Amino acid sequence: MPFEQPEAQDADFPPARENPGAVGLPEPGAFAKRLVVGVIEIATGRRSAAQLGRHTSPAVQAGLARDAGRITRLGTATRPASVHSVHASTTSAGIAEVAVVVRIEGRFRAIALRLEAQHGRWRCVRLQIG
Repeated sequence: MPFEQPEAQDADFPPARENPGAVGLPEPGAFAKRLVVGVIEIATGRRSAAQLGRHTSPAVQAGLARDAGRITRLGTATRPASVHSVHASTTSAGIAEVAVVVRIEGRFRAIALRLEAQHGRWRCVRLQIG
């Protein structure tokens, strides 16, 4: 056999956990998908930016409130964008970076989010709509 079977896990190197700072939190990709749906609803004027306040940092909240109803890249109230795919990566304990691809009338746009575990839940501290 050209390759040997891997040995049992060495006691000096315990198995890595995906995101030890986020124990008990929802999977970051699932949380980001729900958050982006809310962002789309804010962008199309169907939801108040204040409704996402507990899930966003003050800077993200201010940006959403400022641009509410004006982010035409995410569609209109009659033709909003839809989530096409979500790609999440945990970078360190309690931090996740997520890329969400949305589709609007045959075109695709990207939304990037940085999530941090704060007070037992995810909070979006950076949001970039491409």
